[in-house]
Amino acid sequence: MLTYHEKLFDELLASGVIDLVMELSMDKNCDLSVKINSTLALVHFALSKKSINLLIDRNIMDLFNGLNSIDNGEI
Repeated sequence: MLTYHEKLFDELLASGVIDLVMELSMDKNCDLSVKINSTLALVHFALSKKSINLLIDRNIMDLFNGLNSIDNGEI
């Protein structure tokens, strides 16, 4: 829902919060619970076309590479 509040949306981008959350989601060494919650945060962020386009521009599709191995298992 944060994406519908323009000033907050701009602040999330300007402060690097979205980039940090994406990094946490893609970090192969990160704890599974952190990956789950950061990925969930990205899903909530991607509720508008503007935010979806932004995530695509920032290579959100690389998230799948970051999730391909969890706890020594392959997905």
